[in-house]
Amino acid sequence: MTIQWNDAMSVGNADIDNEHKQLIKLINQAEVALEERENHDALLAVLGELVKYTRYHFDREEIIQLNIKYPDYVEHKLEHQELVENLEEFMRHFEVASEKNDEPASEAVAPGGEPESASGSAATPDVELANGVGEPEVKSLAERNTEELMGLLRHWIIDHVLTTDRKMKPYLKVLR
Repeated sequence: MTIQWNDAMSVGNADIDNEHKQLIKLINQAEVALEERENHDALLAVLGELVKYTRYHFDREEIIQLNIKYPDYVEHKLEHQELVENLEEFMRHFEVASEKNDEPASEAVAPGGEPESASGSAATPDVELANGVGEPEVKSLAERNTEELMGLLRHWIIDHVLTTDRKMKPYLKVLR
């Protein structure tokens, strides 16, 4: 399901809003590429562009925050750093999977060299019961990590923009 821009996402600054719209476009493209899973090169290209544009956007947003003397600048910058680190980690993971000509995220390797799942445990599939009854649904690591990436991207756009970025709105009025 694609994310659609709406006025509730506006921070009241045309430059930042336009950058958020571009980020939404890239996230939607990443979701399509992840769902198709047939072309690792296309997925890597979209993720690479998303990482690059995210850094660009965060740098610009942080400069604006400094200019308006935004009181939550430090916390906001730390959240940006965490989001970029997570995005870069997924990018590296998909690059490695592509080099192995494997499905994305088929197996993560812990720093000690032992295979791990996204949760950090031994590489075993998650088993979930549909509605708590019946046959278990087994999710591969690829499915779980794809879901994790989409969760990260959706959290970022929805929670970060709607909550964290919108806190800047009153301070951005000085730039009008």
